[in-house]
Amino acid sequence: VLSGKIPFSADRTSMLIYNHVSKQPKPLSDRFPNIRVSAQLEELIMRCLEKDPENRYQSFSDLREDLETIQ
Repeated sequence: VLSGKIPFSADRTSMLIYNHVSKQPKPLSDRFPNIRVSAQLEELIMRCLEKDPENRYQSFSDLREDLETIQ
């Protein structure tokens, strides 16, 4: 949402699905150097995009708490 782009793109649907399942997205600062986000916000975004569910936020209240801390 912040970049206006999806984390992965591919010419074929099968490759897009493969990327979503197996690759970790690059941080916003790597993909879009002109978009400035704090290190804390970038860390929060990357945590939301984690492949392993155990590494993602376990509840919205946890996510909201971190967002409020960043704010």
